[in-house]
Amino acid sequence: MKKVLGGIILLILVLLMGAPWYIGKQVQTFYTQITEESLQQNPTLDIKDLDYQRGWFSSVITGTITFKTMGDDLALPADIRFKSDVIHGPVFWAALSSGSAMGLALDHSTVWIEPVDESDPEMAAMIKEIPPFEMKSLIGFNKTISSVYSIAAYAKSIESGSSPVNIDFAGLTGNGTFNWGSKDFDFKAEMPSFSIKESENEAFIIDSLILSAAKAGGDTSARYDIAKIACNSKAANIHFVLDKAYVEALSKETGEVYNSTLETGFDRLVNNYVTFAPAKLELMLDNLDKASIDTLRETINEAAASDAMGSEMYGMMLMGKVMELLPEILKRDPKLTLTTLSLGTGDDETLTATGYAKILGEQAINLPSAAFIAQALDAEFEAALPKAFLNNFVDLGQLMQLMDQGLLVSDEMYYRTKAIVKEGHVTINGNTIM
Repeated sequence: MKKVLGGIILLILVLLMGAPWYIGKQVQTFYTQITEESLQQNPTLDIKDLDYQRGWFSSVITGTITFKTMGDDLALPADIRFKSDVIHGPVFWAALSSGSAMGLALDHSTVWIEPVDESDPEMAAMIKEIPPFEMKSLIGFNKTISSVYSIAAYAKSIESGSSPVNIDFAGLTGNGTFNWGSKDFDFKAEMPSFSIKESENEAFIIDSLILSAAKAGGDTSARYDIAKIACNSKAANIHFVLDKAYVEALSKETGEVYNSTLETGFDRLVNNYVTFAPAKLELMLDNLDKASIDTLRETINEAAASDAMGSEMYGMMLMGKVMELLPEILKRDPKLTLTTLSLGTGDDETLTATGYAKILGEQAINLPSAAFIAQALDAEFEAALPKAFLNNFVDLGQLMQLMDQGLLVSDEMYYRTKAIVKEGHVTINGNTIM
């Protein structure tokens, strides 16, 4: 009995002592993989002075993040440094002592900014005061990392001219998950407020910015919500207010194509003396060839990695790749649908538009030139334009000319137009143009 009990105790000790070594090795492999993949997907980034010190029960990772595309004139006056303290054993004791769930390892990462040199003491002191990005993660047995992250609140008053400039950042919080096997993720971050004020007449304010994003298989989504952005500058004659704005994008992988939706809108926008309220735009882009779009992404990444992003060659390189892939893209009959365009331009006045445009791929491929694209287009668009709004931007004589040509029709409050393209024929408001 004593021998059996002794054997069990010995086995437990071996597991407790051996498991941290094995788990530490697996965690190091994971970090190496994640670093390599992140640099491949973000070719403008690089990591220098990367150091991985793996111990028996814990490891420490340090390094510096750099931007490849920044020239000497755009170089940051600071280094972006990071450090990760990883606990990988004894696993159970580490979890219990930290109050976390069980997992392979626990990670506490910090990203902060360090001044490059101390030649400008005031600038160096300001950089050192910027709060770090903190993230605590549980690396689970199922290859899923669960994280919570934050940036502490920050307030600073900078002497400038007759009155100080006050910077007030209310902090940032967020949480998310990432699976390093499937590459699926789901995260959310929120910034309550941020402001730069010199006075009530010179101020920039953001209230409640929320970002969320997710990926599951071939489907991805992202959404921004902003309660308010305001910018006032009496000296520059700027008065800008944006209330309750949002942007939401969704891409779904269906077989060999991507189908995407973009929706955006706001409750009110004020730009000096012009006010719009409310607004909504919804676009759908269907039947995008998956292989071609993935190839375009790779081309953009390669250009960024080779420092070609800002050069004249970048546009030529991208256009050349688009022309090369165009036959495959057209074969899928890509379709753009304007589901909704609604813009409030005044009391009881709203600019509206709807429509769609579909390219008939087989016909488009055989066209002698792009000038004959109408022969491969199936499209229909309709719009209503408030008179009071349009008259402020377009000469009345030009509007009358457009009505004489049948391109616009008029009623009491709106100019209206409807265009249809089918089988190579174009009609506007029932009048055949070609």
